Amino acid sequence: MPQAKNQELVDSDAALYEQYRLTGSDDALAAIVSNMEGLINKHVGKFSYKQRMPSSAFYSEGEAIAANAIKRYDPKKFEDQDQRPMNLGSWVDQHLVWRMGEMAANHGQLGKVQRKRYHMLTDYAFAKDNMAVDLGREPNAAEMADHMSVSPAEIGRIEKDRAVNLITSGSNFENIASSSPRKKLAIEMAHFDLSNEQKLVMEYTYGMYGKEIIKSTGDLAVKLGWAAPKVSKIKKIIENKINLYL
Repeated sequence: MPQAKNQELVDSDAALYEQYRLTGSDDALAAIVSNMEGLINKHVGKFSYKQRMPSSAFYSEGEAIAANAIKRYDPKKFEDQDQRPMNLGSWVDQHLVWRMGEMAANHGQLGKVQRKRYHMLTDYAFAKDNMAVDLGREPNAAEMADHMSVSPAEIGRIEKDRAVNLITSGSNFENIASSSPRKKLAIEMAHFDLSNEQKLVMEYTYGMYGKEIIKSTGDLAVKLGWAAPKVSKIKKIIENKINLYL
């Protein structure tokens, strides 16, 4: 049965790729990337386990890598060299191995930044966006230094850190977009530290990774097939963990 399901995805990807090749349809491209969710998550698990970075950052990067690989896929190049064309899934998989390994190597140090530094980065991003609206342009380093009461040299260091900070720009948690930057960051960091069961409860509570939001403990218990006291206990653990990062 799993093999048949896999073949269905392969066939679906092939049909969608042909549609994308002929029309350039963004919907077709998005559908193929969506079909690659399991493949992307395989690499997310492998690399995020080794780096203290939220898995959401790796998943966002994985989606971008997959989309770029699909755009570059051309079976004819294999045929021109008298080779059997690599299937689309294998092509994307190779790109994920290479690019996500590169990402982990380049950005792994980010996970070692202390919690206070994360707060500085998100506060900076929030302040810069607000100043840009007020000024009608991007604020310069001197203006940001004055606004945040730090030295221009510190602003330079913050900008350098932001260049590798995928957390502030790569989040997939659209359903918590109304939260403050600090709260979103705390949720992402807490998610990384939780067990699989705790992550599942958190994802439904906050609507993460495309899951529906289920706020009611009773409804969530029914959804997961667990006892309500168990869900309630896990929710308290999650909130305590989030508070550690606030």
